[in-house]
Amino acid sequence: MWDFFSHNDNDNSSFHDMFRSSLKFMEQNFVPVLEDVCLQVPSLVVSQEKRSWRFTHWAFTALGRVLHFLNTKKMEDMDEEACNHLQSLWDEVNAFGFDLTWLEFHVEYALEMKSYKENDAMDVKKVKENIDALEIETNWLRKVVISKEKELEMARRNLLKAERFEENKNNFDKKLGYGTY
Repeated sequence: MWDFFSHNDNDNSSFHDMFRSSLKFMEQNFVPVLEDVCLQVPSLVVSQEKRSWRFTHWAFTALGRVLHFLNTKKMEDMDEEACNHLQSLWDEVNAFGFDLTWLEFHVEYALEMKSYKENDAMDVKKVKENIDALEIETNWLRKVVISKEKELEMARRNLLKAERFEENKNNFDKKLGYGTY
């Protein structure tokens, strides 16, 4: 574990020893995550070289909490309480002077999940309400169209009668008849 300390990338080997010894007191589920991150971002270790053992322990414990949170939570878990907890962890780890620009996007993304979920749920609710309103209005409009079609048919019949009457109004003395065969 912590193979990057043996590469002598940094001249301060007493710091590395101090850091290794602080791992004994760290939550064990943080250690593999911290090891992986410190291998990828060695500046994390270097940034803590001039700090006391206790400060270094607190700093990496705080970082471990954030990393553990991000590794164990799912998008669906990000309710208000989880977002508040992550924000507290993030504020805490930022107090230790790490350069966390590589992690910032992931934390912001996780913190935005709550509002995304709320907006998404609200959008779904609004769309459903809109669909319901449109269905009601469509049904009402269908009834109006059916009624207007009946009125139109009656108006056409009346027009036909009126036209026939108009044609024959000068010929009232004409026989009604029954047609020719």
